[in-house]
Amino acid sequence: STLFSEGRALIQEYRPDGYEGGPTALSPDATTGFFATSSGAVQVNLSNGAVVKAFTTGTKPLALYALSNGSTLVAVTATVLSVFRVAPR
Repeated sequence: STLFSEGRALIQEYRPDGYEGGPTALSPDATTGFFATSSGAVQVNLSNGAVVKAFTTGTKPLALYALSNGSTLVAVTATVLSVFRVAPR
């Protein structure tokens, strides 16, 4: 939930509503981040901190993966693997 520069200087810390720690993922173009919530995940615009889109998995994801195509998020829970189309940048 913390974004650093190449030189490891703190740029920004993100705490979108519903995020209580846990898995995160960064989009391939680094414009959005994905944060696990108790029932799925949220996509956040990293330039302004606004929630772009919410994804529902039913339970908290154990892992999030932003695929290199830039338009797909994979969320893994204890029992389900979900694939979502993400909002365009």
